[in-house]
Amino acid sequence: PTRCTARAAAGGSRGPEMPADDFILEGRVSEKFDVRPSSVSDEMYREVSKQRLQDATKKTRVVQAATGPQRVVPLPKARNMLQRLDGKKDEPVRRERMERGALEDRLMALYEHRNLWSFKQLVAETRQPAEFLKE
Repeated sequence: PTRCTARAAAGGSRGPEMPADDFILEGRVSEKFDVRPSSVSDEMYREVSKQRLQDATKKTRVVQAATGPQRVVPLPKARNMLQRLDGKKDEPVRRERMERGALEDRLMALYEHRNLWSFKQLVAETRQPAEFLKE
């Protein structure tokens, strides 16, 4: 019931990207076969298993000591991460207060859009001073 066909890759439908001595197998697997050693005391099987275990536990990365002078540079603090190109310091943004009625309408519209807002999000969305929103 198992039917497999082999054809040379160079003459097949995959094109010339594979060497001529490679083969492509097409077919359907009808049965599964598991291979086990004939006995547990088989010396070749032990050697193969031992080699597999050694290869699997071998470290692939090696730590090496650095030679020569080393310089340790401390990481910058968060407040020093952003600096303006012109060297000036940022001034706090002065926000204009809107009328209380207009602010209430804006807040109601925001809460209709979404039920939960953090205070920082409300300050950002309404562009109002934090002290004014707290009132």
